[in-house]
Amino acid sequence: LKDALQLQRNLLVAANFRGAAEASSSTRIDMWLVGELQLPLSGVTDVEQDLAKEKSQLSLVLQLGQIFKAEKSRRSSTKPALRLLQLCSASDGSPAVAREREVCLRSWLRWARIPKAEVVLVELPAKSGDAAWLGAPGSLALIQESLAAHSSDAAMILSLLPTPPAAISSSACEEYLRLLTALTRELPPTVLLANGQGFPVITSAI
Repeated sequence: LKDALQLQRNLLVAANFRGAAEASSSTRIDMWLVGELQLPLSGVTDVEQDLAKEKSQLSLVLQLGQIFKAEKSRRSSTKPALRLLQLCSASDGSPAVAREREVCLRSWLRWARIPKAEVVLVELPAKSGDAAWLGAPGSLALIQESLAAHSSDAAMILSLLPTPPAAISSSACEEYLRLLTALTRELPPTVLLANGQGFPVITSAI
């Protein structure tokens, strides 16, 4: 972990895969995004530059979801399914907010050229007026509960790694790995990932 962070490499952490192929008959892959999202705009603009970091991270989740789906399709007689789930603060029952979030999720799927995927919104009580609190270590228990509640029957879960420690020391990395162990406890096979290269793995500039 320490070496990957220092070298700014793509990082994938896998959990709960031992015996999973024999234990699960599910072929659904759940891709989880945490917090509020911006629309994936195209073109070189100031707004696009602001989106670069978000695109670099989300593109890796979406691309791997599609790859794993294709691999499961090759291996299984049952057609696999993809779901894109967003964990976000409560919309206070506002249909307009829910529609806006759903449109945003579907826009990301189109941007990633994923033709068929179900979108699901999972809301949690608002904490600080935005969804930034979802990335804090103290919120990992709430995130784990949501993953377990909505994806316990999935063949695989894909999501972004929580923000790695700012100080890349051995003790900080060990504590971070303990948090990841708690986050993935009692979940289906789970892959947590981070794009360390700073650019998307999907391009729309064709």
